[in-house]
Amino acid sequence: MSHRRFAIGLFLCLFWLCPQQARCSQDLRRELGELAKSIKGFLDGRSAESIAIGQFSGPANFPTSTGPGLVQVLTEELQKLKVTVKTRAELGLKGQYRLAEVPADNPDDARLGRKVLALKVQATIEDSFGNSLLDVDFQRTVRGSDGVASMIGLTASLDPKGTELERDRELRKQLVDPKPSISKSVVRSRLDGLCGVELIVDGQPRVAGEKEGLAYVAINRGETYAVRLVNDSDLEMAVQLKIDGLSMYAFSELRQIEGPRNGEPRYTAVIVGPHKSVTIPGWHVTNEKTDKFLVTEYAKSAAGGLNHTAGLGTITASFQASWPEGEPAPADEPGRARSIGSGDATGFGPRIDQKYQEVKRNMGVIREVISVRYTK
Repeated sequence: MSHRRFAIGLFLCLFWLCPQQARCSQDLRRELGELAKSIKGFLDGRSAESIAIGQFSGPANFPTSTGPGLVQVLTEELQKLKVTVKTRAELGLKGQYRLAEVPADNPDDARLGRKVLALKVQATIEDSFGNSLLDVDFQRTVRGSDGVASMIGLTASLDPKGTELERDRELRKQLVDPKPSISKSVVRSRLDGLCGVELIVDGQPRVAGEKEGLAYVAINRGETYAVRLVNDSDLEMAVQLKIDGLSMYAFSELRQIEGPRNGEPRYTAVIVGPHKSVTIPGWHVTNEKTDKFLVTEYAKSAAGGLNHTAGLGTITASFQASWPEGEPAPADEPGRARSIGSGDATGFGPRIDQKYQEVKRNMGVIREVISVRYTK
């Protein structure tokens, strides 16, 4: 099966945006779509049409920010099913996500008992008194290195031609002993890494540091920042950028208006040319406007608007090769699809002008994931 995926983007000098879902985003949305169907079935059985969604908490032993993104995607999937999501309702939903192991895709590996990492999402429905109404909680699993790396907020380099087990082995190594490479303000997955992330705070690059194997940049409440995506490779790269678990397009006014993706953000990634860098100043609003990234208190943050105030303060960029429609994929791109599988937070700063123009691209597997924490 061909691994190539179609994408449309926006162009400004070296700047593109892609509406086609990257693989890990596709897998996550598919699993949360199935979860939404289960929730819809439960509500129908009780003649209920609405639900409130609380927080989705992550593992206690690793700082993650995926919860707000899970809440947003699940909300969109429920709305597709005509379920009303309210701030207050008779029934409430909450959940958690954690690392798990699942059998490898390859039948021979699975027969030998070899397993790979996955992300398990578990949800429960409660009444007004906090009592669970489910005999067994709803569960869905997002498998594979691509999804795990970006959703947990790791920093890792993944060989695009590596086998499922080889990519999984690298991921486990970064979980146990993470070692980002930091050169002043630029964070890379390794010393010779070709992709990087730099935070520009109030117009100036801010030096990054390391704490317990994680890259940190100190940003004070009230400061605005931008994210510079660095591509020193010979390939064009599509980059998914998430702030506190939310895509930079989470609040975009441009949405799909028909088909199975109706209501979803139109775009999912930024594309950076070879040996170029692109600076993302804030949340995408339209093809002409952007709201600057602003560090603010939880209640006023983007995630706070989704009633999610735990496990925030992480910026994650996932890099994957991209190429124009009709042109061959990079030589090292695999030929078949691979399964994947309290403090401050970022809110909305001043609205600024930013213009884009669409282009079309295909997208490959994730090659680099770089995460930077911005609260300590």
